[in-house]
Amino acid sequence: MTLSPEAKRARQQIVELARKMIAGELSFIEGSREIVALRGAARFPDDDPDILTFRAIDSETEVLPFGNVRDLWHKAALERFQPEIDRAEEWAGQDATEACRNLTQRIAQDER
Repeated sequence: MTLSPEAKRARQQIVELARKMIAGELSFIEGSREIVALRGAARFPDDDPDILTFRAIDSETEVLPFGNVRDLWHKAALERFQPEIDRAEEWAGQDATEACRNLTQRIAQDER
């Protein structure tokens, strides 16, 4: 499949997000949300197994505050949610690590 420049850029962004998640520089939940947002532009099909992993993480954690949303939350509320956030992040990392590696490898192969 020939990809547009936009799709190639979106895929490179996904690779960068995946690498940051694996390196511990980006939350798996935040990274999953960003990958889901890029999926369409990157031209991945809805049933792609690695993308489905990130969609599941996004869906299961959608009520948890991450990123800029945290700034809108009261400190006490964030503290109450933190144990749940920590558990969710650990779970997400277990599922997303392999998907990150798979996507990184697949995208690298597609560029050859």
